[in-house]
This record gives sequence, C-alpha cells and structure tokens, in this order.
Amino acid sequence: MKSNLSPLSTRLRLLALIHVALLFVLSGIADAQVSYDELLQGDLGQPSAPTDIRALLLGTNTVSGRLENQSGFDADAFSFQIPVGLAVTDFSFTALTGDGHFLAVSQGAINEFSASENLIATLISDTDVGTNLLDGSLNSFGGSGVAGSLEAGSYSVWFQETDGSDVDYLFAITTVSTASIPEPSSSIFLFGALVMAGARRTRARFMSA
Repeated sequence: MKSNLSPLSTRLRLLALIHVALLFVLSGIADAQVSYDELLQGDLGQPSAPTDIRALLLGTNTVSGRLENQSGFDADAFSFQIPVGLAVTDFSFTALTGDGHFLAVSQGAINEFSASENLIATLISDTDVGTNLLDGSLNSFGGSGVAGSLEAGSYSVWFQETDGSDVDYLFAITTVSTASIPEPSSSIFLFGALVMAGARRTRARFMSA
C-alpha cells in the first residue's frame, strides 16, 4: 500500500524518533553511577593501600561504610578516577554519625605524615552533613585546598575515627560533564527549530509552484 505521508512528515517523524532516542541515552548515562557499599563489597582498605572503586560516572556516585573501632582505631580509604570530560563539583557526606572524625582527600596517593601535602585534611562531624567539602570551609589541618572542583585525574580519600566509637557514613561524589553536550531543553529547542525550518521550506516550494 502506498504511503500518504509527505516527505516533510516523514522527516519530522524521523527527527522526533532521534530526539526521543537522544533523551533516553542522556538519561541512561545520568542514572549509571558508581556505588560502593562495604556491607556488600567488602571492607575498604587502609591509607597506604586504598580500595580502588574505579572511575566515577556522570551523576552522584556513592561510598558507604562503617568504621568499627571497638577493638582498635579503624580507618577506611579508597581511591577513584575522574575521567577526561568529567569534573567533581560536590563531595559531601549525606549521612554521618558522631563527631571528631578525621578526613583527608588527596590527588594521587594519601600523605599520612604531612597534612599540607593533601588537598583536604580536616576534622568533621555529623553537623557537617551536606557541606560541600570542595568549597574550602572545612580544612582545619591545613590541606593545600581545592579550587571548587576536582578535575580529571586520580584521587584518594582517608576517613578515620579518633575517639574509638563506631561510625556509619555515606559519601556522595557528584560529577558533571565538562563537554559541550546539549541539555535536554537545548535539544528540544533544536528540534523545534528544525521543524520550523522544514515548514518554511515546504511553504516556499508551495508558493513558487
């Protein structure tokens, strides 16, 4: 059976399908993040041998665990990579119990003996839940500091209790794209512009016929 669709209608339908596919791909990328849970994946390492949780993905990546200090001072340490094209803009606790904890963040390996050699070296407590550690407000042991974000590269984190109590925690590490990928709203605008352009061309052909 012969199709009654005009060439313009066919093109518009094709553009609509491409638009939907683009939104699906973008949302799928944003939903796929790294999630490391000590309870499910095993104890995190020590500052001298941190657990590699692999390269971060676009969105909010999480690390959760427990410092078990009843039989001694426990420390958790992990490393991660930020791929080219991404940057970490928010590094914060979304859950944390107690106070008097020590936290260090370093580019590359953790320096256990010189706080200033790490980007962040600070005491932290449950009152700091939700504070973005990259904003410079928490750095009580004089880390070298960060410029509001972490760029592509390898990083390590050392978290330790100082008073012998057990501590439950959840880190949230949020990445954004540094590439010029159109936002969904931009793609909708582009789709609308293409539709209007196609309609103008069709009208021009009709008037010249």
